[in-house]
Amino acid sequence: MKESEYSAEVKAYLAGILGGYDVNSHVNLQHSVIFAENAKLWPEGLLALPRQKVYAYEVDVLVSRKGLPLVGIELKCGQGGGYSTHDVLTYSAKAARHKELYPYLRYGMAVGSAKSIGRKFFFTNRALDFVVATLGDGGLRRLADVIEHQAKLAENAIKILDRVVSPRVLSWQNGNPWEWAHSTGEEEPDDAD
Repeated sequence: MKESEYSAEVKAYLAGILGGYDVNSHVNLQHSVIFAENAKLWPEGLLALPRQKVYAYEVDVLVSRKGLPLVGIELKCGQGGGYSTHDVLTYSAKAARHKELYPYLRYGMAVGSAKSIGRKFFFTNRALDFVVATLGDGGLRRLADVIEHQAKLAENAIKILDRVVSPRVLSWQNGNPWEWAHSTGEEEPDDAD
């Protein structure tokens, strides 16, 4: 399956199952803000209409509510087992940049050409919150469950930032158990790039 087909399939599935959330594909999301003279944004209107290559990166799929971005999803689908170390490094750096402006944002990857996730994600990831292998039965349902959970984590973080809640203890974690390939009865994927 081509990545464009995978993108359309993921967007349609998530839009159909995630009630109350907006699901859009190929969304430009701001990664930097520059203040000019008198603390005005430069260029003006920057945040109102973010454009790729003008302080914004395109996100493959963005889940939001009332215009507030909650979960960014980068998609990988292609021959050769899914994703590379380079993909994890690139998307991790991209996630870190976005999280500088949106500290509550959850960000991850969906891999449409792999049944499981290899060790390379652990070794190279710095800012991604999740990765989901969607190949095989129930893959998109797994992704929807993870995205719904991630959206709730983002919304809880917003409540803390808005001082709606004031926790005594905050243990920040991804909240998703890792499923290693041996638990599925499959061989662990080759991590060589």
